Amino acid sequence: MRYLAFLSVFVLMTACLVPKKELVFAQAQVVRLQSDSLAFEERLQTVNGTMGNTQGQLEELLKSYEEVSSQLDNAEATLQVVSRELDSLQLRHKEVSVARDVWRIEAMRAKRRMERAEFVRDSLQTVLVKYKPAPAKPR
Repeated sequence: MRYLAFLSVFVLMTACLVPKKELVFAQAQVVRLQSDSLAFEERLQTVNGTMGNTQGQLEELLKSYEEVSSQLDNAEATLQVVSRELDSLQLRHKEVSVARDVWRIEAMRAKRRMERAEFVRDSLQTVLVKYKPAPAKPR
């Protein structure tokens, strides 16, 4: 009976034994799978870190876009105000130009009247001198 028990234990143990080549091959596969798993885990951590950086950069880009958009809106409003002021300035410039031209025309008319009046005065003085009676002799 003892032999039978030893024989059954021996048969069970030999059934569990694996050839050395297959054991080495299986161990090599386990080592490769472990290294692949570690490499994948490192890549995953890198990707997660990169995604975090990318999300941070995206948020910064969105903030800068909003800032630029608000600056453009402010610049557009300022440009519209300046445009209105320039339009009114052009109207004022036209009014001033017209007033200046009217003043010049009036000054030229006044100068002509003055010259005409001086001409008439000189003519009258000439006529008066010509036709002035001679001084009377004292008696």
